[in-house]
Amino acid sequence: MSRDIYPSMTAATAVMEKINYIANNLSNTNTIGYRARNTSFENVIAKEGFLGDSYVQLSDPTLSERDGGLIIDNVDTHFALRGKGFFVVESTGGEELLTRSGNFQLDSNGQLVNSLGEIVMGDSGPIRFEQDQKYFSVTPEGAVIDDFGSEIGRLKVVEGVGLDPLEGQRFRAKDTVQLEMGFEVVQGAVENSNVDSFQVMMDLITTSRNFETFQKSMGNSKELDMAMINSVKRSR
Repeated sequence: MSRDIYPSMTAATAVMEKINYIANNLSNTNTIGYRARNTSFENVIAKEGFLGDSYVQLSDPTLSERDGGLIIDNVDTHFALRGKGFFVVESTGGEELLTRSGNFQLDSNGQLVNSLGEIVMGDSGPIRFEQDQKYFSVTPEGAVIDDFGSEIGRLKVVEGVGLDPLEGQRFRAKDTVQLEMGFEVVQGAVENSNVDSFQVMMDLITTSRNFETFQKSMGNSKELDMAMINSVKRSR
């Protein structure tokens, strides 16, 4: 088998992986708080082995940082982030996780929680309301103000390093940095997925054409192999 088939074969495999990412983005076009995963192709020089001079692999996925669309629903416990950062929730295991999905609610203890019952964290711990609390507001800086005008907490907004996507539009971070600026909290709204449907469809078309190209390249390599084999047979 000729060596030139391996770069095409690895490229075709990488294309199929990329198509899976594209399909996942498309399926989450209307998922609250979803962050699009972007990948690219990388050409790697083979130092050893039988892959020829080089091969193709897919880069590690990165998260799109563009804001998703704003959905105004006028629910007091729903918040959307504009700009940088993530909200912080505490899992049932006590781990702090990050999310852009701000469709929160109050539990029976008056704590602000997400749809999984995980506690929304403030600068000084959980955001908790008194049982008779009837009204509250949230400033663009994330300060939670009760109906007497007193600040009862401030939403914790952080940037994450080394984000690992989890179910429920949450992320585990290797490290976090708390933000004081560069973001805005919008009360009574949620952030929709930040997938650019038009761009993703164009990416899907281009990637599918790439797959066809690499398929033809592998077919040409196979034909070359057969021609060489037949030539050797005739020379005997």
